[in-house]
Amino acid sequence: MKPFTLFLAMLVAALGWLAPTAQAQICAAPTNVSMTSNSDSTVLITFTPSPNAVSYTVRYFWTGDSTATGIRTITTTTSPVFIAGLQVGRYYVVTISSNCAGGGTSGGTTQVVQVGGTGPVSCAAPTSVSAVATGATSASVGFPSVSGAIGYQVQYYPLGTALTTTVNTLTSPVALTGLQPNTQYGIRVISICGAGSQSAPVSTTVRTNAPTAPCGTVGNVSTSVTTSTATLNFAPVSGAQSYTVRYYAAGDSINTQTIYTSGSPLTLSALLPNTNYVVRIYTNCTSTSTSGPRLVTLRTLAVPAPCGAVTNVVVTATSASTATVSFTPGVNNTSFTVTYYMPNDSARWVISNASPVTITGLVPGRTYTIQVRSTCGTGATVMYTAGAPITYSFRSALSARTVLGTGTLEVFPNPAHHTVSLVLPAVTGAAQARVTLLNALGQQVRELTLPLSATETRAALNLSGVAPGLYTLRVAAGGQTASQRLAVE
Repeated sequence: MKPFTLFLAMLVAALGWLAPTAQAQICAAPTNVSMTSNSDSTVLITFTPSPNAVSYTVRYFWTGDSTATGIRTITTTTSPVFIAGLQVGRYYVVTISSNCAGGGTSGGTTQVVQVGGTGPVSCAAPTSVSAVATGATSASVGFPSVSGAIGYQVQYYPLGTALTTTVNTLTSPVALTGLQPNTQYGIRVISICGAGSQSAPVSTTVRTNAPTAPCGTVGNVSTSVTTSTATLNFAPVSGAQSYTVRYYAAGDSINTQTIYTSGSPLTLSALLPNTNYVVRIYTNCTSTSTSGPRLVTLRTLAVPAPCGAVTNVVVTATSASTATVSFTPGVNNTSFTVTYYMPNDSARWVISNASPVTITGLVPGRTYTIQVRSTCGTGATVMYTAGAPITYSFRSALSARTVLGTGTLEVFPNPAHHTVSLVLPAVTGAAQARVTLLNALGQQVRELTLPLSATETRAALNLSGVAPGLYTLRVAAGGQTASQRLAVE
């Protein structure tokens, strides 16, 4: 049997666990250990006993099965020891150690023995075995084929340990995965030739690559959208070479689109309007290092429906303080806002779903600006008439008995709530005016005396405490009287 000196040295170093470390070295290991195999399926072990040993433990396993179930144990008190039932032609790793009084265990002697006999002769071992790291956790083992071999075993383990993993293969190269980064591994390759026959192992080593720094994910992502585009902005990642952006309409991932970019902003085009999109942004740091995705969702804008302006606006006075506003609705109109105001006064408005619209509280004889604005849609989709609203000028009708002095009595708003405003013209020869509020029975409710100016006098009448209803506001000055009907709400 040929000795395999290099293989034995490496195997003994890698499998030192087979001889458990003694808790207390109180006896020596056996000496003059000899392991031979000259007959079928048997290994003979002879040794010189240790003076203080009480027994000896022999552990052995086939090099193709170093698992817990593949390891066998024999305990003996004398030399020699026979190991039977082995496979002819196979190589076995055998270790013998002393068991000391008190439970201690000595170091052991380990040898590799090929089982001899009349069984099949082992085939040739692979030559030129090479190994190269392919990443931080992977490597590739290559070797030329062996004539007569029906397969191969590749065993690998971190140097200095016995954590051996076996891969059976028919061809080369063999990919090793799940390795530890930046770690030196021992590798053995064995030819399998059938009927239990195998070659001697051929060994080599390889160191896996150091782990690469993680590739960061983009941050500070913001989006802006139109009906058919979306623009992405994100903060750059240190060390990034490029970015990959993948996007698809929600529910349609089979049609995912991919864009490569060197940075932001990035515009996604040809999108569908009013549609949710799922976007994932990946950072590419190297050709093999890519970050996890940054997930972004967005929704494109809906295509606005046209919102037509009203036409044919006509305002008609229906009384001294009311009028109707009629018009022809525009395209897609759902409601209308009619705003009306006179110079130097605040605006009031009425919202309606149809034409005509009634406006109230007008001051007789005054000129009003009327604006009609169309509304389209409801809720969050409201749209208004494009451009300025339709504007119309209108002069309200005069009420009876409003002539006073050099002009007319003006009362507004009408209906009124807490106060009512008065505009009194100048009255020749009169320095003051008496203002009286009468209820429907002709009873006096409020009275106010006002000094008159030489041009126009403005004043306010407090209506606090006045019950809602119809009243008459009467003004007397210089022998003249004017009245105006007033509604209090």
